This record gives sequence, structure tokens and C-alpha cells, in this order.
Amino acid sequence: MRSIQTARLSPYVAALNALNEDKRLRCLKPRVGIDFASNDYLALGNASRIKKAMVAARAMRDFG
Repeated sequence: MRSIQTARLSPYVAALNALNEDKRLRCLKPRVGIDFASNDYLALGNASRIKKAMVAARAMRDFG
């Protein structure tokens, strides 16, 4: 059973190894510093003022 799973995964393992050898393997890392490459480079997603405004707007929509 294990050899069947290994056989099924081998093309993916080979592709990942090839990407790693070419220094093209990507991985997720926690953000450090300012991220100017994402669509949240102003960090509005973490701004408490924005969060409060969104909660208030939703409450008005739900009760309006």
C-alpha cells in the first residue's frame, strides 16, 4: 500500500525537487516589515479604526 502511495506522489516530489534545485521553490513565510507587494501595503486590514468602521457599517446594514 505504501509503495502505491509513493508511486502516486513521485511525480510531485520530482517537480518540487526540480523547483528547489532551480531556486524557484516558494514557501509561505510570516510577514516581516512593510509589504509593498501585496494589496494591503498600507496595513489597513490590521487598523483598529477600519475594523470599527466595518463593524458599524455592517450593523447599520443588518438593522437598516
